[in-house]
Amino acid sequence: MYYFFWLRFLFSRTPNQNYEDGIWWALVTITTVGYGDIAPLTTLGRLVAGTLMFVGLGLIATVTAIVSAKFIANYVDHHTNDDVLEKLEELEDEIEKIEEIESNVVGKLKELEEEIDELNKKIQ
Repeated sequence: MYYFFWLRFLFSRTPNQNYEDGIWWALVTITTVGYGDIAPLTTLGRLVAGTLMFVGLGLIATVTAIVSAKFIANYVDHHTNDDVLEKLEELEDEIEKIEEIESNVVGKLKELEEEIDELNKKIQ
């Protein structure tokens, strides 16, 4: 802010401008309000206007942060749910494969039991 004042003070074309005017110009320029030297003219008016400028910037920044946080939370929740659903589908596929293998093994065990029973009958 000091550099803005210094530039304003250095290159000012009107001889009536002072340090206070340079600070005001820098404040208005930094906050991008843009009415600069026009108004207000009194020190109290400039203090009130400067306070309102910073409060306005703070309000806009807060609202922007809240909206951004909601968008990010929604994005993360949505993609997290998609990832969970994808993993769940993969696990279901693996469970089906394991059940198939289990039924094949159980079928082969039954066949082996039948063969053992037949061999036992032949031996007796």
